[in-house]
Amino acid sequence: KQSRSVHNKKIRRTMKSTKLIEKKRPVIGSIIEICIDDKYYTYAQKLQSAHYLFFDYYSIHKIEDSKIIYTLNKLFILPIYRDTYQRPNWKVFNKIEIREEFKILPLEFIYDKFTDRYKICDTNTGEIRESNREEIIGLEMCAVWPWYCIEDRIRDHYEGKVCIWVKSMYGEIFENYQELYG
Repeated sequence: KQSRSVHNKKIRRTMKSTKLIEKKRPVIGSIIEICIDDKYYTYAQKLQSAHYLFFDYYSIHKIEDSKIIYTLNKLFILPIYRDTYQRPNWKVFNKIEIREEFKILPLEFIYDKFTDRYKICDTNTGEIRESNREEIIGLEMCAVWPWYCIEDRIRDHYEGKVCIWVKSMYGEIFENYQELYG
């Protein structure tokens, strides 16, 4: 019969081998460097709650000066799963001021496929109101994204491909889901 401490050590050792890498937790304003396919670099900034601003940058060259990141355009804003930043290829790079235009999160939409009804969600206030198909054009669906879907979406965007995750989410609503973005 094993002692309790020996048993606990074995459990901890097993947990360590399967555990995500312990990293510095991002705070509002943190810049995350994301390396996709061990080759391309892109960057995101932590906003309120689980939302991140993904910048329009995809290059084999790392950005060394965070002042450059401050000038980049928005690719999209999405909420991500809490443990995503613990991925080995997602690293807290720096912390910079959030630009004024990104301090308030964009509206998102909710679609109920059983009733064919739309709602608009203000993620800043939590307010949800009835909406229509025309009003949701240009908005992101209210959904939390896992790391692999985000990486696929970024990669596919720059390769000019249709992202399977975007298509699966918006394809039920729009035959040509690309009209969603106007």
